[in-house]
Amino acid sequence: MKKMEDIKTTQPIRDMEDVKKMKEVLPRWRDRIMFTIGINTGLRISDLVKLKPEDIKDGHIELREKKTSKIKRLQLSDSVYKQVVEYIDAYPKEYLFQSRKGGHIQEKSAWRIIHEAGLKLGLEHIGTHSMRKTFGYHAWRREVPLELIQTAFNHSSPRTTMRYLGITEDIMNKEAYGKMDM
Repeated sequence: MKKMEDIKTTQPIRDMEDVKKMKEVLPRWRDRIMFTIGINTGLRISDLVKLKPEDIKDGHIELREKKTSKIKRLQLSDSVYKQVVEYIDAYPKEYLFQSRKGGHIQEKSAWRIIHEAGLKLGLEHIGTHSMRKTFGYHAWRREVPLELIQTAFNHSSPRTTMRYLGITEDIMNKEAYGKMDM
């Protein structure tokens, strides 16, 4: 499975064009829906792969988080909800992301799917954790208060969230290093 340094080096997909291209290169509808839900909710892969159709209702995802045991109810945009419902109607299975053997796909398989799609686009350091980081990064870029993103991720401080999303590095490159020309 993943090592801790893999999570630390996994990056968000910062460029929205690359986000769109990821959806285009993912081979299966199932994989595109998994990616779409992941980048629009910030769910951990351990929760994402276990989603069932009954977890999706009235424009929301409702689940008990594996890591925290907290019940979470997440609003989906109308567009994302519509895509998910179309997928569920076309593939009514026990799990949203069913494996060929039955059951849900494994985290390792999901990582390989996302990682290989990233490689096709020349994106390194992309894995399942990139979906969560992409959600947070683009929420921040859309001026969602950092404290709300921190709460969504259950981080202990805004500083942790900034470091997690690579925001600290982006700001330093733009505001400090990028202005140095002595």
